[in-house]
Amino acid sequence: MAKLVCHAEKYKKGSVSSIERHNERKNMNYSNEEIDSSRTHLNYSLIQRDDESYYRSVIKLVNARDNPSGRTLRKDAVVLCEFIISSSNEFFDTKAKIKSIEQIPTGKTIFGGKITVDEDAYKKVTSLAKKQLASESKEKKLSKELSSLQKENNTLKTENEGMKIQLNKRQSISKRLSTATMESELHELRMFKKLAEKFLSEHGLLDYFRKAFIHSNNRDL
Repeated sequence: MAKLVCHAEKYKKGSVSSIERHNERKNMNYSNEEIDSSRTHLNYSLIQRDDESYYRSVIKLVNARDNPSGRTLRKDAVVLCEFIISSSNEFFDTKAKIKSIEQIPTGKTIFGGKITVDEDAYKKVTSLAKKQLASESKEKKLSKELSSLQKENNTLKTENEGMKIQLNKRQSISKRLSTATMESELHELRMFKKLAEKFLSEHGLLDYFRKAFIHSNNRDL
């Protein structure tokens, strides 16, 4: 599957001249070995500009900008943005094949509106058609799989939200049960304390028990 690549770069005033030398192929040597100087004459500009440098064109645009504050441009301000849009070899190989097919000489037969082509051209057309059909079939399959995965993802999200709600409910119930259990145990301990104090008091042992309890705690400390 062909891929599209878009590379963006920002430049300050000090870099504008070097970018011009690179883009206009004014340098003598380049580190990029893929640059073919013999094909430089094939380059063209989509927007025609005056025969002036990049720098002068940029400065003109900068000076003409709407600047109500009247402040001068900072030295480190970005004045030029460069975008390089390209694709994979597969894309260009397909554009070249299509172009070569468009240039295939054809002729009409004597039987109606049928067109004749030579055998090699026919093989190129059928090969490209098969690849296109295979690509479309693969794209449809991937689209269906993506749609299925999205549905599954939405279902899992719904189930996850439901599980969160159930978990929160259970945690709330557990917390209430735990609080209720502790309150019940505390109530039983208080009742037992009252009964024990009543029993000791009735037998005249309450003061003795308290003294013994305090003495025991102090000794442990």
